[in-house]
Amino acid sequence: MKVKKRISLVIALMMLMTVFAVPMLAYGKENKVKATPRSEGSGFYITNNSAGEGDIDDLYMDLNDSVQLYLFEMSSPITTLPSGWSWNSADTETITITSDGIINAVSRGYASITVTDDEGNILAALRVYCGYNESSGYVVKSAEGGSFDNNPYVDEYESLYTTLGTSSGNNTMKLKVGSDDETTINQTDWTWEVTNDDDNGDQILSLSETNSNGVTATGKQSGIVQVRAFNEIDDYTKVLTIYVGDAYDWYLVDGADNQEGFVGVNNTLNLYLKTIPENSVIPSDYNVAVEDIDDNPITGVVRIDKNGNKIGVTGLAESESALWIYAYVEKDGDTRWSPSYYLRAGSELLWIDKGSVDCQFTLFTKSKTAKVSSVYAYDDAVKTLTISSSVTASKDDVYNPGTYTVTSMKSDLLVGEDLNSITIPNTVTSIGAYAVGYDKFENSSGKEIYSKIPNFIIYGYSPTSAAANYAAANGFRYINIGSKPAQTISGASSFTKAYGSKAFNLGASASNGGALTFSSSNTKVAAVSASGVVTIKGTGKATITITAAATDLYGGGSKTVNITVTPKKVAGIKAKAGKKSMTVSWKKDTKASGYQITYAQKKNFKKGKKNVTISKNKTTKRAIKKLKSKKTYYVKVRAYKKAGSQKLYGAYSAVKKVKVK
Repeated sequence: MKVKKRISLVIALMMLMTVFAVPMLAYGKENKVKATPRSEGSGFYITNNSAGEGDIDDLYMDLNDSVQLYLFEMSSPITTLPSGWSWNSADTETITITSDGIINAVSRGYASITVTDDEGNILAALRVYCGYNESSGYVVKSAEGGSFDNNPYVDEYESLYTTLGTSSGNNTMKLKVGSDDETTINQTDWTWEVTNDDDNGDQILSLSETNSNGVTATGKQSGIVQVRAFNEIDDYTKVLTIYVGDAYDWYLVDGADNQEGFVGVNNTLNLYLKTIPENSVIPSDYNVAVEDIDDNPITGVVRIDKNGNKIGVTGLAESESALWIYAYVEKDGDTRWSPSYYLRAGSELLWIDKGSVDCQFTLFTKSKTAKVSSVYAYDDAVKTLTISSSVTASKDDVYNPGTYTVTSMKSDLLVGEDLNSITIPNTVTSIGAYAVGYDKFENSSGKEIYSKIPNFIIYGYSPTSAAANYAAANGFRYINIGSKPAQTISGASSFTKAYGSKAFNLGASASNGGALTFSSSNTKVAAVSASGVVTIKGTGKATITITAAATDLYGGGSKTVNITVTPKKVAGIKAKAGKKSMTVSWKKDTKASGYQITYAQKKNFKKGKKNVTISKNKTTKRAIKKLKSKKTYYVKVRAYKKAGSQKLYGAYSAVKKVKVK
């Protein structure tokens, strides 16, 4: 496999840390405060939010500050620790903690805060930093003023770049460590690092010793280096890439500056070669390579037409595999590759979450057909699966939205899964070898051996279907359910819950014992487990689809349950009287789209009430004017969430009474 992109210093570090299993405990905001589950199906987490609204980032404190921490199991607070459980600090010289979870920042540094049970097991952990910024706030800056440019084609952490010459007079620059909030920084606390050799091991750039002003960088020869600084408390700065001499990076992008896209059959997608630094000279004799996802050259799928720095890619056929497209140039026996452009040619991938089962479909856009290309059941309790006759993709998921008919299933699709039955629709006309009903293992000589799953059953809707033919060819029991009565599924058809509500069970059951599977149309609003337990994730609407598997005497069945999650009750409402006015304020609800203020002169709000709509959730104060002097008003606030054209209103806050001046 060719190395087609310079490996960045950041990626190299991450690879190294993965190999040696070193946790990135102070590497920016990626660390969420998550608990190690105490047992299967239960989990604990620590937060500084008394409502327990989700996980928080690593906690940063100023010196001498105090913060109350809270322990939650799932979404339920544990207000008093059971006997034998305790709050703990790994470094009491940095952070102390009381028996009821109040932490105090004593000195600059960091420590792990944990909750342990009566056997010493860690139930939840939180990393707390005292007296300094989050590491993601530190950057490399020019010590001489001015700012660096931004590379839009790489990760934000290493997007800053600048140029440096190699001749006397233009080959030096002074660098320092800075922060986003201009915190005073002792430059000598930091150690500087640089990726610094060309292919021959020659130095590209040198760095001076660190002094109170930072360091001086000197360009030696053309090449690309990445520079950053480090100290043990504050971690690493963001990366600065320096292009020395005539060095440059080049990128293959489309007209929207994206590095991935789609081209249909008989359509053309234009790609462009762009450089960082901008306007660098690209050799005119570059070539273009097209490979499949495994780096194998591929032909007949697209046609390439070069025109200067513009590359036309015309679709010739539907490719089940994604493609990599590269520009490359050969010089002095070396080949220099551009980063790849990821292309789907005539087909796209769609992932659908079916509760405890993830299904991947390959969508063929010209024929509007779909192939089941991957299925993963991540709950051993799932014993049966129903393949849909069609799938619908939205514009948020694919380039070509619409409904696709499921017509095929790939080889080795469900090998080794714990299923004992599957239902396949008549729309499926092609099933690959060993697609379902098999385990796979290697024998002593390394050869793959397939073993049939005992008593595996295939359900279908016709005695001549592809499912029936596959069952007969592989010796599986086949049950035709095409003429069997469908099962009904009991339980409520809708639920309305407020955000923050506890998880609840749908209470569904099949009329004739068919195994149930559950899927959510919007897991950001409501997620559902394999047993039908719904967990509220956000505000909005979701549809839970419940599917009953066929039995020997009954066909399958399905039912939809509409879940509506409204914002929680608005808290912290205050009302202050003014001259013929009042000012109303409340606490921000991050899960809401906006708010509605309702006020009236009657406490029951039955007559003369007026509403004021706030369309932004960050607005938490509003002055209401043109009120009657010396009159008493009553006011309350509720949050709302937009769901399409509908507004989902939460519960009103407490009512405040104000006598206007």
